[in-house]
Amino acid sequence: MENTRKKLRSFVKPSLLIIDEMGYMKLDNHSAHYLFQVIARRSIILTSNKSFGEWGDIIGDPIISTAMLD
Repeated sequence: MENTRKKLRSFVKPSLLIIDEMGYMKLDNHSAHYLFQVIARRSIILTSNKSFGEWGDIIGDPIISTAMLD
């Protein structure tokens, strides 16, 4: 669990975080949860060739994907 917290802090710490090619791979539930935590704690730039309507499939949870895009 501590390793997960360290990882999360490493993604939240930089002044700019760019996540490129969002949607290249589908996320499992666990990964989607941690990605949401990163997004909720900072400003980020996400790029994707997927439409917003496809994000529920990419993230694996339409509610989490809507919250991420909000």
